[in-house]
Amino acid sequence: MTSAVAATPAHTRAALEAITQAVDAEHDFGGWLADVLGRVAARKGSSDALTAGRPGSWEASLVDQLVKGTVGYDDEYLPDAAMLARSPSRDDRGGGLRRYRVRRRDDGWGQR
Repeated sequence: MTSAVAATPAHTRAALEAITQAVDAEHDFGGWLADVLGRVAARKGSSDALTAGRPGSWEASLVDQLVKGTVGYDDEYLPDAAMLARSPSRDDRGGGLRRYRVRRRDDGWGQR
């Protein structure tokens, strides 16, 4: 094992493995990633929590665009963490936060 690999935190190694698998398994990888980040935002209490470390960086800006496109710019479609814990995980019909977003709005906006 090289020193660079050994120095990589365990959570980074786990994320690399999960994301690599998702690229192969998910037809809509971007949608899956937005869903996962939205669920993390729900656990943390807001989408802004994801970029709090460097809110002005270009990386944070892109994360912010992706997540807020899913949960809304004011987190208006961010489900509470308790609801996510009770609900089934993403399924083949689109699942995830996109399902909650559609249920919470009745003007026809959203996915499937």
